[in-house]
Amino acid sequence: MKSKMKNLKNGVFWSTKNISGQIINTLFVSYLSFYATDVLGMSLTMIATTLLVTKLFDGFTDIIAGFLIDNTHTKYGKARPYDWSIPFVAIFTILAFSAPNAPMIVQAIYIGVMYILANAVFNTLLGASDNVYLLRAFPEEKERNSVFGISTVFGQVVSLLMGMILPMIVKSAGVDQHKWTVMVICTTLPFAAIGMIRFFTIKEVVVDKAIVNNKTEKKNIEKVGLKDGINAIVKNPYLLILTGAVFVIVICSGFLNTSAAYYFTYIVGDLSKMSVISAASFASLAMLVIFVPLANKFGKGKVMKTGLIIALLGNIIRWIGGANMGTIAIGMGMMMFGVMPVSVYFPLFLIDIIDYSHWKNKKRVEGVLSVFPHFANKVAGGLSVSLAGFVMGAAGYVGGQEVQSEKALRAIELCFNGIPTILLGIIVVLIIVFYNIDKHMPEVKAFLAIEMEVSEEKEEIE
Repeated sequence: MKSKMKNLKNGVFWSTKNISGQIINTLFVSYLSFYATDVLGMSLTMIATTLLVTKLFDGFTDIIAGFLIDNTHTKYGKARPYDWSIPFVAIFTILAFSAPNAPMIVQAIYIGVMYILANAVFNTLLGASDNVYLLRAFPEEKERNSVFGISTVFGQVVSLLMGMILPMIVKSAGVDQHKWTVMVICTTLPFAAIGMIRFFTIKEVVVDKAIVNNKTEKKNIEKVGLKDGINAIVKNPYLLILTGAVFVIVICSGFLNTSAAYYFTYIVGDLSKMSVISAASFASLAMLVIFVPLANKFGKGKVMKTGLIIALLGNIIRWIGGANMGTIAIGMGMMMFGVMPVSVYFPLFLIDIIDYSHWKNKKRVEGVLSVFPHFANKVAGGLSVSLAGFVMGAAGYVGGQEVQSEKALRAIELCFNGIPTILLGIIVVLIIVFYNIDKHMPEVKAFLAIEMEVSEEKEEIE
């Protein structure tokens, strides 16, 4: 009982960072494009190009962050100090939605710079360190799974509630620039403060020898170089498969989220009904609750594959139903339920992949492997926003018009339903055929247990 209460407490504390991050991410993914076109009056092609260009810089910083974390050794730990990125993400998010009254090109550059600082710099450091922090704060697998499961459910409930409220708040802001700035400040700052709770309550219990006051041990600490990082990536097929799954799912989600405001405005006919997406997403809570026990019984890979098949069927239902609110709700619920193992629980998959890499390459690489799917996540998010913008812009969408052309409406429908369904179908096939890491894990765990015993014996001799 005491252990369960401890896990519950740690799960709630661990969720605070994710709650903060999801709210801010929703603002960027779902509303930045809409803000630029319908509030500032920018062309959709211009903002899409701006977001696409930022991804070039974003990829560069992800790689640096991975090596930086692998070689960080402080008294607060290897990954925990990077939670101080949260306030900076919030500040630059506010600034991104506070564009000056200036020519369109100036506004585009301004938004691009703020987006880079929020996402390519500080959110990169935060995301790259997250899985390493989890592994070092909770090294015992059952405790880690329990804490992460609890944090995911709690965080998702809060985020879904905010997701239902946010469209109404956005609608009240209208197209007034000042109201948008106030709305983002009131949304972002409180959640940034909530996000910092994790730093002050969760400590890393796996301590690096490098932080002790011994110069010899600091010199002898094992460093992770470029060659080590490259080997860990290219010799790990499961990392590449998981990264591909994350990439495609985020692309699908980005297409859907970017086009949702347009879809509900011009096809459904009421932006406030966009809240149905968040309401339907409560179905995902079922997967969040049952994932850990099902994964313990059948293996994480099998649960992921089954979930993705359900998600694909949900997308098909939504596409067939069109603007019908019932099929939108059912389809969104099935999709959110099915993608949860990849989109939310992928850190647990990634820890298995890190252990597999350690077993296969005989060297521990954490930061670089952790940052790789995160890199895919962010690049895909930026690309999906840009690609959806390009598709709708090429079809003749004009921001601020009450009536859009038939061609523009078809493009909006394609971005919301068609493209996500086709892409998800491709990744479902790849995952089912090639992702079978579960069969290796008994041997991997046996190897790590032996290595741990050898390490402890050496420490006793020293």
